[in-house]
Amino acid sequence: MPEKYREKSEKLGKLISKYGAFTVFIFAVTPLPDDIIYPVLGIMKIDLKSVFIAAFLGKTLLSAIVAYAGYYSYEFIANLLGEEAGIESAVITILLSIILTVAILILVFKVDWEKYIT
Repeated sequence: MPEKYREKSEKLGKLISKYGAFTVFIFAVTPLPDDIIYPVLGIMKIDLKSVFIAAFLGKTLLSAIVAYAGYYSYEFIANLLGEEAGIESAVITILLSIILTVAILILVFKVDWEKYIT
């Protein structure tokens, strides 16, 4: 394994060994890239059952949050723009969704996650 990846995987390994399945759950329920922790878990020989359960619960909770957010944001936007809204409200809704998505992406990519993990 190249040196820069070995150093990062050692830091991640310390985090996982300290918090165990809770780390897997946090990575699964947030936009953190959870696929980078699975090889480290395999190298550390962490129990597959606890990893699977934590990842399943995290992804299930994330999916439920996204589904409810979509449902309630639709009602909120419909109430905000009015029931009789036409094409103009649809364009406004699409633009607001794009702006929010870009803002979240900027936050995810600009935050130095390694700094917060260590």
